[in-house]
Amino acid sequence: MNNSFTLNGNTLDRDLDSVTERLTKTKTSQKEILRTRLILEEAYLRIKESRNDNFTATVNVHQRFDAVSLQMIYDGEEFDPLMVESSAENEEDTYRYTVLNAYKIHIGYQKKNGRNIFTVSAHEAGSHTIRDTFLFMVAGILVGLLIRNFFPADHITNLRDELIVPLRTIFLTLLQMMVAPVVFFSILSGIISMSDKSSLGKRGAKLIIISLIMIFCLTAILITAALMIFRTGNPAIRELLKQEMTEGSGTSFSFMDMLVGIIPKDIVDPFTGSDILQTLFMAVFLGVIINHWPQGAKIIDTVQFLNKFFMRVLSVIVKLVPGFVFISMINMTIGTGVDSFIALGELVLANVVGLILVWIFAGLVVMIVAHVSPLKYLKKLIGYSVIPFSLSSSNAAIPFTLDFCNDELGIDSKLSMFSIPIGIQFNKAGACTFLAMSSVMVVRAYGMPITPDFIAKLFFAIFIMSMAKPSVPAAGIVCLSSVFQAIGVAPDAVEIVLCITPILNMFNTAAGASTNVTSTTILASMENCIDKTVFNK
Repeated sequence: MNNSFTLNGNTLDRDLDSVTERLTKTKTSQKEILRTRLILEEAYLRIKESRNDNFTATVNVHQRFDAVSLQMIYDGEEFDPLMVESSAENEEDTYRYTVLNAYKIHIGYQKKNGRNIFTVSAHEAGSHTIRDTFLFMVAGILVGLLIRNFFPADHITNLRDELIVPLRTIFLTLLQMMVAPVVFFSILSGIISMSDKSSLGKRGAKLIIISLIMIFCLTAILITAALMIFRTGNPAIRELLKQEMTEGSGTSFSFMDMLVGIIPKDIVDPFTGSDILQTLFMAVFLGVIINHWPQGAKIIDTVQFLNKFFMRVLSVIVKLVPGFVFISMINMTIGTGVDSFIALGELVLANVVGLILVWIFAGLVVMIVAHVSPLKYLKKLIGYSVIPFSLSSSNAAIPFTLDFCNDELGIDSKLSMFSIPIGIQFNKAGACTFLAMSSVMVVRAYGMPITPDFIAKLFFAIFIMSMAKPSVPAAGIVCLSSVFQAIGVAPDAVEIVLCITPILNMFNTAAGASTNVTSTTILASMENCIDKTVFNK
């Protein structure tokens, strides 16, 4: 079986087809193959622009057990497709750079023996996290019901105290260990990259402003909806939360105290994660300084490396999620039987309502700003949303999103190639929905007073953490833990939500992709880059 391929500019599509066909003979999923092909293509084209028209590269497919990776090897001077910044004048190159940056956790580069080696992780051994999570969830429920109905009460107590509680504590501690570094370097990396975004000119600035305004409005809408959906605390959730209650939970808050306390007294405190708002402040503060410091460029590579490193560490911890879900399901079933799962079903429905609200908001915005039919737009948008929903990844849906914008909405291809990859980093309506619905459900179960100061603090935490959410598995849980910590809820309460995150992710991905398309549509309208004939067909 051939494991070595040549990429040539004249036959690039055919060459990539050969690589794709080889990957289909491994355990690489269709979603992973699409992602790998996109990375290879954009990386090759970036390198080719820095070389000559006859540039060729060799791609070697490596398979070790179930893990599959590709190495693109090319000669010449050192050139890392991910680290070389894009030019504001070259929109296609900007698109390629943004795509690679979106997938940076799957990318590696080194210069070895005079040759450039660009590595793409196509498939990791045992990476069927979503499938395994569902299987372990069902298994945990069945085992929990068995223990609840057939084991003596004293044996159940010993099992929880001696096995279940220690195991879940280990995992939650591992997850909380990563909260501060992941949030800090994710935000710091984003702030630093804002200098790159500003180099994209007025169009880039407009896109960022449109996206921020939309998420700001949606945060208010979704928190309001969550407060209406979860009017009272669910008894089953309250029972599960008893063991998570900490001193200070359920007390009132002062928004002014939050503003004063956001500045740390010690430069080390923000990195301990004891106050996540201080971590946010320090990341933004240092990011702004680096951006305006003439020698700040020397630090950027280090920040990007540390961001990628901690994302990698988090992805390793995420592999333990199915096992944790199994333990958590046993614990929940023993404690409340099936009542807790009815409550979690309400959370799933709340996220569905959130997605519908995002669609309605999108239709109203394009009607007001783009002056197009909201019904026609929503009909097309809802039909498109099936793709990100099924892929459960906005990044994996990029090729389909571009086709949708061009073929169905009539948006100029150059503008969509520019705005869609960048918009993924700012249009986080899915994260906003997840954080708002989950937070309010838990807050109601705690019986915490809902005061104007508390809502302001909740709004601030959700808005910031939605924007800060990195594109790695379980990042939403890390952000939810941060929101809980910011509003005075025990971070361990994420255990309740973690069990159903694979289901929620599908709806939330559709919400995020929908707002991304909407911001692109608004930008295209402002730039007169919409073909109304195509849109109205």
